[in-house]
Amino acid sequence: MQTSQQKRQKFRASLNINVVEKVLSLKEQEQEFLTSKSLAVFLGGVSKDFIKDLRESGQLPIYRLRNTFLYKVKDVMRLIENNRIM
Repeated sequence: MQTSQQKRQKFRASLNINVVEKVLSLKEQEQEFLTSKSLAVFLGGVSKDFIKDLRESGQLPIYRLRNTFLYKVKDVMRLIENNRIM
C-alpha cells in the first residue's frame, strides 16, 4: 500500500514537474531561479499564457539562458506582494 507522500511523488513524476517544496530563506531567494514550468506550479498551476503575459508586460523580470526563461524567486515573491488585495 502506498503512502500519500509516495502517491504525490508518483503523480509529480508522471507530470515531469519539479516542485519547490522548501521554505526559502532570504539568502536562497537571491540565488534561486525557477523555470517557466516550475513557476507555473509555484503559482498554483497557472497557465503558460499567464506567465507569458507577465513576462511580456514587464511585470516579472526574466533571465534567458539559451531557450530557457528563468525567474528569480525574489522577483516572483515581490510580484505576489505587490498584488496583495488586503
